[in-house]
Amino acid sequence: MARIETQGYTPGLVDMRTGQVSREIFVNETIYQQELEQLFARAWLFVGHASQIPKPGDYFVSCMGEESVILCRDREEQIHVFLNGKLELCPRGQPGDYCAALSLQLRAGHGV
Repeated sequence: MARIETQGYTPGLVDMRTGQVSREIFVNETIYQQELEQLFARAWLFVGHASQIPKPGDYFVSCMGEESVILCRDREEQIHVFLNGKLELCPRGQPGDYCAALSLQLRAGHGV
């Protein structure tokens, strides 16, 4: 009989033999915090697709774990993702200027 590896599993939450998972994993704050630290902070995350921002100036707000991020396409059609925290500083211009203005502010403010 093969030995089933259970390292990293909390007893009672995952039945390795039947593949059943307790609903507790979806509501337990300790497990959620552990996932934020061990999964979201250490892995590539899908925040959006290029097709969602087809034209320069287009942007899309998404999430990366608990962080709100902005996926946008600049005037040169390059795609950028920024943490969504400095929006109050964005000048009120044309929609096409949104990504460029945000990019300039973040570069100036964060040394990017």
